[in-house]
Amino acid sequence: MFPQTQFTDPASVEAWDCWFRWRERGVLRDLTIDQTWLRVANAVASVEGANAGKWTRRFVDAFRQWRFLPDPSLLRLAGTGEQLGGMAPATAVLNAAAFIRAPGTAHSNFDREGFTETVALTVRLLDDVLLGNDEARRNGGLRIGLIGLADAMH
Repeated sequence: MFPQTQFTDPASVEAWDCWFRWRERGVLRDLTIDQTWLRVANAVASVEGANAGKWTRRFVDAFRQWRFLPDPSLLRLAGTGEQLGGMAPATAVLNAAAFIRAPGTAHSNFDREGFTETVALTVRLLDDVLLGNDEARRNGGLRIGLIGLADAMH
């Protein structure tokens, strides 16, 4: 369905394995990070009804490209059958570095259109979280942060 997600640092693989990989009764359920993306996207997009598949694909594609990442509690729990209890406002971070075209060259530039589309997609995902989770809704709406700014500027 999608090309396989590539990690750029072995420590990232270890962090995913320790914190976000779904295990149930000692059995690995997420064999790859792509299965984690799909599990989370399916769970969040389920509120979209007949359009859930379309939004799942869009969310997974953005995750796979590291354009944005949802809240750690979503990565850990969405789609596992566990409640997202204690969740702060629905949160995600955009990765500014993912929007640099031709990085490290004289022709590098910022993909403003891609960034704008991803901001809208991030809001959609967080809105879906709010629709599907009463506690997140009670805890104050949504928040979007920014990571990778130094890498983008470099």
